[in-house]
Amino acid sequence: MHRVAPNAPSAVQAGLCMADFMRGAKGNVMVSINDHPYIRACFEGFQTQRIDFSFSVGNARRTSKRPISSELVITSWDTDQSCGLF
Repeated sequence: MHRVAPNAPSAVQAGLCMADFMRGAKGNVMVSINDHPYIRACFEGFQTQRIDFSFSVGNARRTSKRPISSELVITSWDTDQSCGLF
């Protein structure tokens, strides 16, 4: 288990806890979380897929002006060997 400094950002603490859970899980685990260098470091060694998107609530005509966000989909199994989830 990772030791985290008490003043570390809560996202890092949560990421480390989730990564530890995934390492110990007996089955397959998938996590979707904001893309950030700290999060990538927490989940090093896992299969990751970056997904870019923009939020849309109601007015779909103005999508070109919305900022692009990134999300990581992290799996505990090799998605290249799966049934085409990604």
